[in-house]
Parts: sequence; structure tokens; C-alpha cells
Amino acid sequence: DSYYQAAGLVSKGLAALGKTFRVGTFENLGNIPANNFLDFVSVLATEDNTIVNFSDFPNAATIVNDAAINDILLNSGESYVIAIQPTSDNPSNNNAMIGVLVESDKPIAVNSGSITGSNQNTDTDAGGQDAGIAQIVPLETVGTEYIFVRGIGPDQIERPLIVAHEADTEVYVNGA
Repeated sequence: DSYYQAAGLVSKGLAALGKTFRVGTFENLGNIPANNFLDFVSVLATEDNTIVNFSDFPNAATIVNDAAINDILLNSGESYVIAIQPTSDNPSNNNAMIGVLVESDKPIAVNSGSITGSNQNTDTDAGGQDAGIAQIVPLETVGTEYIFVRGIGPDQIERPLIVAHEADTEVYVNGA
């Protein structure tokens, strides 16, 4: 029974619609088994003739199926997904989706995450993988203060991911 996977996605309603987003996924540290992990970002257009662009990938990142990342034309209700597969063959892909910039000229909804992945180092920590998916809020409404609640998992897994949009962003935890 330790091999079962589950995931949940919470919709943020109209608060999720926007034009500028930063992506988050699992970190996928260590010697990743080939074909085991997959990180993704998906967008859903709310208006016809919406143009979407993805940028800020690290050098040497490889997108699955060489999917286009610029000038994606979508109509209302259409979606588009790009994915990166972290593997031991291309360590650049391990964290390649973290911080990717998604921009559009009209409001879109964005989901990002990992379909199997890990926040622990597969070389030094216990093995395992899971699914982690989130509907992310746009930069226009993301805010500056957050509350994180620790679960009952180990330290390697119970940690937040904070993605800065601007250079020199300062992050404080409990005032420090």
C-alpha cells in the first residue's frame, strides 16, 4: 500500500485569474530515476485570442516533446500544458520549472506542480515520490504575507517553496 498516489487541487475561483504568474514544483534533488518524475504548468484561457508565453527557464532545460513556449494562441476554454522531466541524464531539469514566468495578454488560470516528484534528496533521504499540484494566484493578487502550517511529515518534505518575482526580494520567517 506504500505505492499508492493521491493529489488534490483547490480552485481559487476568480482570484486565480490574472496575466503574470511564477511556477512552483517539487525540487527533485539527487540522482533522479529516469522516466520517474514529471513537473508541469498548465494554463486555461478565459477569453478568445489569448496569447501566452513561458520564459525564465534555466539553461539546458529540456521541455517534453519540444513543446512551443512562445506566442501560444488560445481561445476561451482551451488549455495548454508544458512539462519537464527531471532525469539523471539532464540534472538541469531537476528544478527547471521552479520560477518559470507565465505571461498572457488576457486573464488565464494556471496550475503547476509535479506528477510524481519529491522535495527530498533521493540520494541521501528515504525514497518515495508524490503528486503535488496547486492552482497558483497571479502576481497581481499574490500579496506579501503568508501563513505556513507544518504537517506531520519529515523535515525533508515539510517545507514551503517561495518563488520571488523581483531581484533582491527579502524573505523573513518569524521576523528573522
